[in-house]
Amino acid sequence: MSWSVGSSALWGASNDSGQKTGRRILIAENNPADSILLLRTLETLNHQVVIASNSRQMLAEFGALSFDLIFMDMESPEMDAFATIQAIRDRERTEGGHVPIIAMTEHPTNADRELCLAQGTDGYSPKPVSLEEIELFLQAIANSDPAQLWRRPTSGG
Repeated sequence: MSWSVGSSALWGASNDSGQKTGRRILIAENNPADSILLLRTLETLNHQVVIASNSRQMLAEFGALSFDLIFMDMESPEMDAFATIQAIRDRERTEGGHVPIIAMTEHPTNADRELCLAQGTDGYSPKPVSLEEIELFLQAIANSDPAQLWRRPTSGG
């Protein structure tokens, strides 16, 4: 049984006229507490958020809506995270465009970070993702230069 908050529904803060503001962000996270924490942090920054509880649901959401950024738990049930990333990158090669994917893990290491980057992610962050990291990722998107900010070493081995 999968868990989801707002599948295919945008969650986020609204401006005074009732319109959603900010970036459209997909969270692929199977832990409800981690999903809610990241959702609430992104809401405070006025972003529109869709949550997928597994990789299959993530691919369905990715196919249905356009996103500016994806936060993806690398320990995804039902489908290998790297296979999911490959499916997204294959679709982008066919249809054009590129959506930055931030790999998230509870056990960050430099070797794991390098593997994720080599497999098609644009960034890497320990969980829970800090407000500082979120702001760095969003700034990199705004500057169209993710490599400069997102390839920082982790504090782990």
